[in-house]
Amino acid sequence: MNSLMFDGLPSGQKRIYKTMKRVAPRVLVCLTYPSSYPPVPTALDHLDKLLPMLKKAGNQGIWFLCHQARGAPFFWLLVSRYVEIDALSSAWYYIVNSHDPQHLKAGTSISGFEFRKGSENFLLKRILPLADAPDFQYGIFGSFTLKIRSWI
Repeated sequence: MNSLMFDGLPSGQKRIYKTMKRVAPRVLVCLTYPSSYPPVPTALDHLDKLLPMLKKAGNQGIWFLCHQARGAPFFWLLVSRYVEIDALSSAWYYIVNSHDPQHLKAGTSISGFEFRKGSENFLLKRILPLADAPDFQYGIFGSFTLKIRSWI
């Protein structure tokens, strides 16, 4: 990745880039909510309940709290190892106490992600513009000793 393209970024955005270099993610996970959704503090508690499952599978990663147009929080997680979709979907469905069968099918998604191939576009188009929002939050998990929840 050409780090020159990131030289002009604000310090918060540079921190995200440096963290992603350390994680070297291979999998992009998206976690969403059904039609009814919680406030942000509850959503963060839900994520905290899911992370041990990912850590137990040997994952480390970085998560981003985002908001859909309808106002619902959702999470992007960039993780280091494969995640089994059925186990992830069931766990998330249970954690958020969803009663919507469609949410079990569509509340999570997983796709391959190669940090060195295409991550510039994902970072520049999806994540870094969000980093300027006053309520932007992200964190790291796994073998890292530091857990960050950042309001940039």
